[in-house]
Amino acid sequence: VICFYISPSTSSLVKRNPDYTSKTFTTLNAISHKLKQKGEVILCGDANSRTASLPDFISCYNSRSTFDVYDDIGFEVDTSEHRNNCDKTVVAPYSQLFLDFVTNNQLKILNGRTLGDSMGKTTCHKWNGSSTVDYFVTSSWVRDLVSTLRVQPLNSYFDHCPLLLNITTTKPFHTNLELPQFSTLPTRFKWDSKNSPKHFSDALDSPEVLSKINAILETTYDHDLESNKRIASDLTSCFHAAAKVSLKSSKKPVKLPHKKWFDRDCLRSKRNLNRLA
Repeated sequence: VICFYISPSTSSLVKRNPDYTSKTFTTLNAISHKLKQKGEVILCGDANSRTASLPDFISCYNSRSTFDVYDDIGFEVDTSEHRNNCDKTVVAPYSQLFLDFVTNNQLKILNGRTLGDSMGKTTCHKWNGSSTVDYFVTSSWVRDLVSTLRVQPLNSYFDHCPLLLNITTTKPFHTNLELPQFSTLPTRFKWDSKNSPKHFSDALDSPEVLSKINAILETTYDHDLESNKRIASDLTSCFHAAAKVSLKSSKKPVKLPHKKWFDRDCLRSKRNLNRLA
């Protein structure tokens, strides 16, 4: 599963980085191609690409000619299935770049041609209009297992609609992924801009901290991931030791018990108010 986000072509990020567009689509294409060699893929995200109902397949593939170049390069048989879209606007250059990416990897956009979203509902609603820029894209085998794709109602906290994809399969999914072991966060300290810099600097010169720093300087680390983790851990230990003797620790907030009248509805309303704030 590949989750992606492509910044709008009119954003300040794209204007500051002229090669953002080419690098982004090149990277996305490389990742998809690599994962397709290992199996089927599902892509989901905000492409900021308004493609209307333009084809995401090679429209001339089925017109058999004497010299079929697509057979020569190993393209599988493509299907010319129409895609609906309530958003009729096409915005260059992202629209064609995104469709080229889908076509080159022989993927299919599910929006507008899947049960639950057969009309291609708009997914983004802003003050200046609505558009379809959020997509689910899959390879052929996964598409056969897709039951429904639904564009959920817009909520009050975001201007994009959630997309819900349902997949039915009898084959169990196995993974060898091991979750990392998370350690407890170190103590938080109060930083006073007037006195803390001098106190912390003096603590770094203390014998205890200096011995830790000298140990790091005398240690030979390899150029690999595990060594990078060791260096980060050793440096954190030095800073933490200096902070313990020079700074005041922050007390953990004490949660006061709620009043009897503070029920679940009150709690839900409080959380919604905090989100709006």
